[in-house]
Amino acid sequence: MNSYIQELVNVYSKHTDVEYAEWSKKYLRNQFEFLGIRSPIRRTLTKQFMKEHGLPTESNRKDIILMLWDLPEREYQKAALDILEKEKKNLCAEDMPWLVNLIVSK
Repeated sequence: MNSYIQELVNVYSKHTDVEYAEWSKKYLRNQFEFLGIRSPIRRTLTKQFMKEHGLPTESNRKDIILMLWDLPEREYQKAALDILEKEKKNLCAEDMPWLVNLIVSK
């Protein structure tokens, strides 16, 4: 696993809530796994993580996003979206095929 992602996994794993994860899974009809990190907490953690570790470089941005997207827990897809939100001005037409794939895969 990429060190950037491993660090994010370490941060998120310290804030899991099994009870809320089960509730979230049921709420979304068992379509996704969850860590149980509530959105405001996850946003704060992700913002702090990006402040400390920066955004992925242009050369590994796509790989980082795809690896986060492939992790089973929904919070990692949300982290990928947070990164994309910060990087949206740096995306170009060549990024559209893999971005479209994200939309249709989860």
